Amino acid sequence: MEKILIIAESFPSKKRPNYNGGVEVVVENLIEKFSADRKVFLLTQRNAKNDEELLSPAKITRVGKVLQRTSPSFSRIVEFIFLEREILSRALRIKPDKIVATNHTNYLTGYFLSKIVKAKLILYWQDVLGFSWVRYFGIVGIFGLLSETLSRILPAENWAISQTTKNKLGRSAVFVVPPVVFKKVDSLKGKPTIQKIHGQILMVSRLVNYKRVALGIRIFSEVVKKKTQSHLMIVGDGPKKKAVEKLVKKLRLENSVTLKSVVTQEELANLYRKSEIFLHLSKIEGYCLVIQEAAGFGCKIVASYLPVLEETTKNLNGVLLIKSDTDIPSILIKIL
Repeated sequence: MEKILIIAESFPSKKRPNYNGGVEVVVENLIEKFSADRKVFLLTQRNAKNDEELLSPAKITRVGKVLQRTSPSFSRIVEFIFLEREILSRALRIKPDKIVATNHTNYLTGYFLSKIVKAKLILYWQDVLGFSWVRYFGIVGIFGLLSETLSRILPAENWAISQTTKNKLGRSAVFVVPPVVFKKVDSLKGKPTIQKIHGQILMVSRLVNYKRVALGIRIFSEVVKKKTQSHLMIVGDGPKKKAVEKLVKKLRLENSVTLKSVVTQEELANLYRKSEIFLHLSKIEGYCLVIQEAAGFGCKIVASYLPVLEETTKNLNGVLLIKSDTDIPSILIKIL
């Protein structure tokens, strides 16, 4: 039986069952896709001490230190160097026929491994960020830009979910990873219906620059002048938390904006159920799990346009992808 090895940055376990991002969802989808007629192995980083695995058709091996964060930093880069070395060592024992590398950090590991064991390499492209790596991540982004540049010239088959990627690669061997069934959303949707709160806008995001939560607050400050009963609920945490809180005070929106740093999955599900609009302004996305979740709970989606979202939301109802930030306030006012 053919052996497929998937290399991923992280993957849920029983102790940490929640998805860190859309790439993990795609990994789950790939496992289900391949396991029908192949033996699937997954190499990923530890989520917690003594991880217990979720029921999965893949044989999961966790390596390295316990995952603390996924955002770019110098310490994370050093951690990755040691992690990828251990992944390479473990992968040599598996001797796979095909290797799937799921993000920029493990493309080169997959490439060298494919040469050693003479396996076919498949790269899963999230998007082509180019110099946006440096724009949004500063000097640390140089490593992302270098990784992307190198991986674009690797002789590999490519899965892509971005039209930008297709245009820049100019290759014919591009496949779209099909949408996944979100088990978490499906399991919660069947619970008693909670009525939507008219005027409630929800943002769910890490509080980092490229997610542009601050822009969302400024846009809302224009909306609330016309729709005085509207309310912005922000769920998330991150290095820009203090800046977000300061901006809310500066714009005198303390009574109209609520920030929740930590919520349970049940609480988050209820926020999705109650919210009329889901607002997402990120400039970098690989899949955007939260839009899929919000749509699953019947929210109207207003999001900044990204090529990747054009593909991943094409089967969803009530999604508006806006190319100009200046148009968003009037669109929100019209919906409300």
